[in-house]
Amino acid sequence: MRTPMARAARRSAFLAIGTGLLFSLVLAGCGLTGGGSASANQPGGAMSTSTASASATETASSTATVSSRATSTPTSGGQHAVVRVIGSVATGYAFLPATITIKVGATVTWINATSAPHTSTSDIGSTLTWDSHTMNPEGAYRFTFTQVGTFHYHCGIHPGMRGTIIVIA
Repeated sequence: MRTPMARAARRSAFLAIGTGLLFSLVLAGCGLTGGGSASANQPGGAMSTSTASASATETASSTATVSSRATSTPTSGGQHAVVRVIGSVATGYAFLPATITIKVGATVTWINATSAPHTSTSDIGSTLTWDSHTMNPEGAYRFTFTQVGTFHYHCGIHPGMRGTIIVIA
């Protein structure tokens, strides 16, 4: 027989999962596309604003659990692709998928699905630059790609984490 405390804890867990799932569906329905400015809202409540390069839009935000969809096929302009940050200290961290192909104008959303902080940072020398700054656990970052090319990136905290975005016309 479960104690009242155990029942309450279980009910809270189901409520949290249901709320996260509902939030995921709402975000997926909205398209997760970026706007014309960049902002960060990490867990903990701090809000800041930064400016992206003239040819791209970036947004960072805190999210609940978001869909685990990851796309490796080209997306049409204005669409989005999701890259999940996965892993653990024991297994190592990675971007999933490590390489994606999108069309110009598509937004990529990185979602930190680990318990550790991460970044999505363009490699030095890239013609298109972005930096998510620290994405705390359950945090997310969006960047809209407006140039054709191949763009390599990494996690500034875990340099062995690497990924590639291929942008086609």
